[in-house]
This record gives sequence, C-alpha cells and structure tokens, in this order.
Amino acid sequence: MTDFDQFWQAYPRKVGKLAALASWQRKHPALEDVLTALEWQQASVQWRKGYIPHPATYLNQGRWMDVNPAIGDIRSMPCAWCGHPEPRWHSAVECNTRWLAQQKKSAPVAAETA
Repeated sequence: MTDFDQFWQAYPRKVGKLAALASWQRKHPALEDVLTALEWQQASVQWRKGYIPHPATYLNQGRWMDVNPAIGDIRSMPCAWCGHPEPRWHSAVECNTRWLAQQKKSAPVAAETA
C-alpha cells in the first residue's frame, strides 16, 4: 500500500481521488505528519460539523501543517532554557547571557566575613 493509499484510507471525505493523487505527488508530504494532523483535525468542531475540505484542497493548502489549537504553536512558546519570549529569533549567545543572568539573580548571596 502506498503512502497516498494510506492517506486516502484515513481521509474522511472520499471525493476527487485523482486530483488528490496529483496533489500528493506534487507536495510529497510525510505520511506520518499527515496522519498525525488528521487525528486532531477529525476531532475538531469544524470537521465534526461536516466542514471537511476536499482531499486535494487539503493537500494543496498544506493543511497537515496547521497548528493544533489544543497545544498551540510551539514556535510562540518561550525558550525552554532561558525563557526568551521568541525562541526562534534569539542567538545562542543571547540565550547563554540570559540564562547566566537568571542564575546570578537566583544564587544566594554569600555572607561577607570580616
């Protein structure tokens, strides 16, 4: 069974198979990514109400790359290491500098000896 056949089997709307196949061959999506997206998309309110795009439209629009609203866009989360609000847009040097500054702030102050 080809990757497209597995996609077709999993996709809930069975229309325009040849158009979908042409889109699949043009886009070459990773099957695992598509199937993962389909899991949460099929559970979405929109899809449960019957608003399911045609398979070719789904593929042409790259809908398997949509953000799952249940977890949000990981790119908008702060850096797990230094807490920078935009992890994709800061350098390793900036990350290290922020982390070191945080460590200095949280370090206990040593008692001065006289």
